[in-house]
Amino acid sequence: MSTGYTAGDLKTLLYVEEVTYGITPSTGWKYGTEVTKIVRKDDIGQYVNWWPDNRSPSNQAMVSQKLDAAFTVSGNERVRTDMLSPLIAGAFGSSSGTSELGAIPSYSIIINVAGVRWLYNGCKVDSLTINFADAHSVVDFTAEIIARSCVKMSGNDITGLQTVTVTDPATPKSTSPGAQIGAITLEAETIYPISGSISIKNNLIRERGNIIVSSVIYPCVVTLYEGRRELQAEYDLYLKDVTYLDDMLANVNVSESEVTIGTSVITFNNGHYIVDSSSWPEFVQDQMKQKLRFNFEGAVIG
Repeated sequence: MSTGYTAGDLKTLLYVEEVTYGITPSTGWKYGTEVTKIVRKDDIGQYVNWWPDNRSPSNQAMVSQKLDAAFTVSGNERVRTDMLSPLIAGAFGSSSGTSELGAIPSYSIIINVAGVRWLYNGCKVDSLTINFADAHSVVDFTAEIIARSCVKMSGNDITGLQTVTVTDPATPKSTSPGAQIGAITLEAETIYPISGSISIKNNLIRERGNIIVSSVIYPCVVTLYEGRRELQAEYDLYLKDVTYLDDMLANVNVSESEVTIGTSVITFNNGHYIVDSSSWPEFVQDQMKQKLRFNFEGAVIG
């Protein structure tokens, strides 16, 4: 008797970078981020009709108006040469960091649950948040992915909007540990956060349309437009002096902050403190803490 889906049935993501947006290559596939949770967010835009002569809806006349393909992934990443792809490189724009202009990369991604596989093509990272605790803790992440379309695969074959046979890479056998937080600096001074996070938002917007293949109409996203990029860092610290508080009130520039994740160093540059009424610490008869929040203009990954 089947016991249903259980632990171990969620497989490592498969991904390949697309040369042309939304076009899935058959080769070049790799094993990507090792996720611990995937939440599908596909929306077909059902229109419910309440026609005359009945107080109940006419479900036989219900239509699908669109296909907004999307999903959220959460988990950890191992220390290995390709740990940046597809999520970190996809969010920042490349494995070397951000650029002033230019489209962020798109991917085809396969989700696999106990051998049942779905292909999402035209995937771009709408947002990525990396969270960490204190010294040497393993980082965890959450990424919001928006895609062109989604289709259930038959083995390695994809039909419909595209006709592609995917060549799987060799089975991963990585024994590398999870990527851990390393040194963190603020204006070249080493700091020791109790916890913190870094996040990037690309504020993607869907352009919806139809693609016709062999006289069949497929509603899907034609293009994903990048919006205003938001790049933020947040550090929770013990309050040792009022230096940062003075800087916040003076609205000073923050030239850079470095965060080491595994073997990669992300250097954020051209920043400012985020200062509003919620930015200030509580002065109490106990250990005191403060939260530093920053907006940055760009980042370099080394």
